[in-house]
Amino acid sequence: MNRNKLVYIGSGIAITIVLFIAGLLIGRFAIPRPVNTIHTYDDPSTVEKERIIRWNYLKQHFLDLVNAQEIEKNLR
Repeated sequence: MNRNKLVYIGSGIAITIVLFIAGLLIGRFAIPRPVNTIHTYDDPSTVEKERIIRWNYLKQHFLDLVNAQEIEKNLR
């Protein structure tokens, strides 16, 4: 009876290990991963142009949020 008990325990551990490894493999290869997008530019002026475009966008967005009447009302 002791030998049968050891076989059952060993089989259970082996099945658990196999299922664990199968789960890792499924998780690794079946689930799509996001693609890392790193921009590499050969021309440094392209980077500078992109910075200028972003800065102009942020500046315009900030200016759109500023309201002269609200500032005047808050200062009173």
